[in-house]
Amino acid sequence: MAATQDHPFHLTNTLSRKKEQFIPLNLPHVGLYVCGPTVYSDVHLGNVRSFLTFDVLYRWLRYLGYSVRYVRNITDVGYLVGDEDAGEDMTVASWCQGYRALSFAPTCL
Repeated sequence: MAATQDHPFHLTNTLSRKKEQFIPLNLPHVGLYVCGPTVYSDVHLGNVRSFLTFDVLYRWLRYLGYSVRYVRNITDVGYLVGDEDAGEDMTVASWCQGYRALSFAPTCL
């Protein structure tokens, strides 16, 4: 499907609290910067929400023909709370292992 205004869709703008037509700033490119989970300990179902929500949006934009750059951060809280000497440092690869154990692996990693 071509990325044109022939197939408009609307998103809720949380600032205006209104549904507004999505119009990319630089057609056909779309950039998504998404705050990912803050990793406190083991993976749980609540962590999946961020991945699922934005994975669906990413796939929908690609389906509409947009070229999407999808960036997601992952915060390792150990460095924020001063316990960096205790426990295991979390890498993206080791963090994803927890999702694989739940039979869910983020598609964009």
